[in-house]
Amino acid sequence: MSFVFLGTAVALAYRQWRGPCHGRGFDTLFRLLMLAFFAGFLTQQINLFSHLMMTLGLPWADRHLAAWDSALGFDWNGYARLVTAHPWSRRGLLIAYSLAIGPALAMILIIAVWRGRHDRVDEVAFLALASGFICVAVAGLLPAVSAWSSVASPDVLAGLGHLPEVWLEQVKALRGDGPVSLDLGTMEGIATFPSFHTCLALIIAWCSRGHWSGFLAGSTVGLAILAATPVHGAHYGVDLLGGAAVITGLVLLWPRLAPRVRSGGSRP
Repeated sequence: MSFVFLGTAVALAYRQWRGPCHGRGFDTLFRLLMLAFFAGFLTQQINLFSHLMMTLGLPWADRHLAAWDSALGFDWNGYARLVTAHPWSRRGLLIAYSLAIGPALAMILIIAVWRGRHDRVDEVAFLALASGFICVAVAGLLPAVSAWSSVASPDVLAGLGHLPEVWLEQVKALRGDGPVSLDLGTMEGIATFPSFHTCLALIIAWCSRGHWSGFLAGSTVGLAILAATPVHGAHYGVDLLGGAAVITGLVLLWPRLAPRVRSGGSRP
C-alpha cells in the first residue's frame, strides 16, 4: 500500500508539473495508480467497519445458518469431502480463493482503462464498494464463528490441514474476550453471512463481459472462487446465496444510478 501511495503521489506531482499535455500511456498509468490507491484505502475502511460491527456483541448466528443449510439440503461435510478428496482440487481451489481475486479485478480494470471503458470502472467500483459495506453490515447483525467450528467433522478438518485462526482470534477479541488491536495492516476479513468472496467472484464474472474470451476467463475464475468459498472460506452454503442476492440487487440497481454518477450527481 505504501508503494502505491508513493507512486500515486509522484504521478500526481508530475501531472501537475507537466500540465494536461501528456501521452495516453501516462494517463492510463495515472488512472491505474489512482484506482489501486483508492481500492487499498477503501478495503481498509471496509475491514475497519467490519471489526467495529463485531463489537456489537450480538448472539452467534451459526446455529441458524447451519439450520438454513440443512433446510436447503446442503451437506457441508459431503461437499468438503468432495473438494478435499484430491490434492490438486484442494490446492487449486485454495489458490483461487486466496490469490485470484486481486489479480482478476486488476486485469478487468486495466483492460477497461486502456480501452477507455470508464463506465466499466465505475460499475466495478460501485459493485465492490456497495456489496462490501452491505455484507459487513449484515454480518455484524448476524455474527458467526465459521462452518469450520460448528459443522465441520474431524476428518474434513484433518483433510484441510492447517487452518488459519487469526481472524477467529480477532472476532473473539472484538466481542470482549481479549485485547483489541485495530491495526489496518493486519485486519482479517471476518464477515460470514453474506459472503463477500461470493460477491467478488460474481463481480469478476459479470464485469468480464463484452468479449467471449474475457467472459470465459472471468467466469472460470469466478466459478473457481465460488467452489472454494464454502470449504476454504469456512462459509455456510447459505452465505453464498446471501452474497448472490446482494450482487443481483446491486446489478439491477446500477443502471438506474449510473447516469447520475456519470453526470456528477445531478439529474440527467
